[in-house]
Amino acid sequence: MTKQDITRGLIEFAVNQCLNTMKEDPHRSIRRLADLGRQFAKGRFQERLFSLFQTLLTHEDSPYYDMIARLLSQADSARLKQFCINVGYNAWTVGAAKIRAEASANAAAPDGGCRTTGVCWLSGLDFPTDADEADRLCARIRQQRESGVYAYRLSLHPGRRFAGAAFFSALKDFSDCAFLLDFTGLAKEEPTAAEDEQLRTLLSAALTCRNLLLLLPFGPEWSLQLAGLILEKKGLFAVSCSYQDADVPQLLSPENIDVLSSWGSPLLIFSADKDCSAKGREAAGQAILDARLAQRYPDLLVDWENDIARIQSIITSSRPEQKG
Repeated sequence: MTKQDITRGLIEFAVNQCLNTMKEDPHRSIRRLADLGRQFAKGRFQERLFSLFQTLLTHEDSPYYDMIARLLSQADSARLKQFCINVGYNAWTVGAAKIRAEASANAAAPDGGCRTTGVCWLSGLDFPTDADEADRLCARIRQQRESGVYAYRLSLHPGRRFAGAAFFSALKDFSDCAFLLDFTGLAKEEPTAAEDEQLRTLLSAALTCRNLLLLLPFGPEWSLQLAGLILEKKGLFAVSCSYQDADVPQLLSPENIDVLSSWGSPLLIFSADKDCSAKGREAAGQAILDARLAQRYPDLLVDWENDIARIQSIITSSRPEQKG
């Protein structure tokens, strides 16, 4: 048993204790979770994140208490615990240390540090279409995990068949990783009867994985129906909202957030359309950041492009990160 195994075991034990007392005193238990996160935080991003979270939760009327309570009531606690620890400890601490060490080694290379590792903490991969592709994908995940990557975004594409139950069974070999199954690339129009059956079969197989979060596009009726099925099975999912320049002024309006949140998840992801300008992306990103810090909503608002890059920058930076 390694030091990492022992640390993870301690984290799981402590989280279980907090979950067991959640009904008796939810606010205290949630604050204890934040304290535990700070206590076990070894990575620089973790340290900054949990320090901020502790500060936000000093307000007894913080809407984030409602957000966490909602997550715990809707999703299976074992599923939520495994996914969050895989991201928070494995990806942002264990994996981050490997990625940062390689980045530092390359920066000190004789070529003046022009080389980069090209390793991102979140790896984007295409979902396999058959058994052969699934085997190759598993081999690639195994290789990337050795480099410190413990988080993966698996993208579905229209017009392709999907490897199903067998692939998700294979993912059990990667129980220390976190996976996002991304449905946002699929066609927005309603699927045919055969396509709908394929989606439901895929979803049923996906929900056998406890270390997986499903990313659903806001808008299509088929996506809303999948959200309902996920809630029934106490799965974990996020709602993804695509925006253009014209959408930015009302993107975070109470009315828009209420509609997004009505799908059943407090995890709301905002992603710029490919035609959105740099100015629009910047304005949306700043608005999302301001809303998070001001605790305007009982939802976790994520600026997909900028937040992923921000975490990567903190992980690979050789300079100590400022607090706050």
